[in-house]
Amino acid sequence: MPQLPPTPVDIASEMAKVLKSTIIAACPRVGKGVVVSKAIAFLQQLYPDLEIWLIDPKDEPSELHYWLAIDPDKRCHFDLRPYDADIEKATQTFEAFLIRFNGSASSRKLLIIDEFVMLNQKCDSSFMTRLKDFLVGICSSGELSPDQALGRFVWVITQSPFTKDLGFKTRAAISTFQRVFLLNTASIQLYAIALSAGFIPNQPEKEIIEMLSVTGRVFYYSRSNSWHPVPNYELALPPQTQTQSSTLTIELVQSSGESEQVVDETVNDLKVSDDLGEPLKTIWLYAKKKGEVIKASEVQRDNSTLKSVPTKKIRQYFGLLFDLGYGELEGEGDRLGFRAY
Repeated sequence: MPQLPPTPVDIASEMAKVLKSTIIAACPRVGKGVVVSKAIAFLQQLYPDLEIWLIDPKDEPSELHYWLAIDPDKRCHFDLRPYDADIEKATQTFEAFLIRFNGSASSRKLLIIDEFVMLNQKCDSSFMTRLKDFLVGICSSGELSPDQALGRFVWVITQSPFTKDLGFKTRAAISTFQRVFLLNTASIQLYAIALSAGFIPNQPEKEIIEMLSVTGRVFYYSRSNSWHPVPNYELALPPQTQTQSSTLTIELVQSSGESEQVVDETVNDLKVSDDLGEPLKTIWLYAKKKGEVIKASEVQRDNSTLKSVPTKKIRQYFGLLFDLGYGELEGEGDRLGFRAY
């Protein structure tokens, strides 16, 4: 009897059902933000009184939708990527934010820190030493009742599984954290890197490849000490993508021998886009028509219904389209572009 393929396990749900301080590691474009945003949604359903706080040292417009469920007053965005970033101001901003988190009397609190490696590289060592000591303290004594989400917890999101990149002196310093490692087909070579870093245990690569064949992504979770395929998540879109309306005029090439093919392609594109709310549908159809990487300024210029939408917001829509599987991203920050599949 043929063996059935591995069944996907909802890692976001697993992280939410028993809240633990956790390091989530994966390379870019694997799905860290999607998993964490889904886990946030699960947590808010299970524990409506849970306070979720965020430090985001990247402030990437295309990724803002991951954090929209978090109270804006409990989100701290500061982009450390520019060459001339004001590190002193950023450090003061982060410190004031952490003081507020620490002073909150809530019995349920989760602190999420994105791009921890960049934070460690950019901020001064005295601040990072205090921060890491604070985080280790949360892990070792802050978790009062994880199955009820009682206490203080922290999720650290990183692109690197190496202890030295995170800024901890030894592996023992992070042993109090649970670990989630995400891998997709394109990043299979990072399995050996995470293994050498001691972030994951040894698993036959043949089994990893077999699990990848299910959905294209797998995860390791140290709490269950197991590997599983990641399910294909559907992202809930921000309200504005459901309520705005717009139209797109599609110019058909009428030259001999080409018009019928173009009409067929247009009809197919319209069918594919039917599942999208606006303005995602307009942006995707525009990108599909262009057939190349588009920039937010082009979308704003060439679509009358989007002329008043800030380019920063359009780049957020690029990120949503990417997460929903409608295309790929190129570049970052103000140079972020989108190519439709």
